[in-house]
Amino acid sequence: MRVVKRVQDGESPEVLAKALDLDRSTVYGWLARYRQAGWNGLKAKLWRAPTETRRQKDAVGLRYGDAQEPVAIEIRVRAVDARDGG
Repeated sequence: MRVVKRVQDGESPEVLAKALDLDRSTVYGWLARYRQAGWNGLKAKLWRAPTETRRQKDAVGLRYGDAQEPVAIEIRVRAVDARDGG
């Protein structure tokens, strides 16, 4: 917000970007957001983790055998007597 205010006061966006070690596209982006939405446009936005796309979900499903219904697995255990040798 301070950068936008300084530009409004007559400072050059290019000079400010260099002086504050910011990329000039960042400064111009802030100015564009200010022009579009005012000071509210410059407020921090809540970050949300990206969600998986349908293509990503499909790829994971193909990789891991996307079963539509639960699969029953039968496990047979044979008792072994150590005295018999197996």
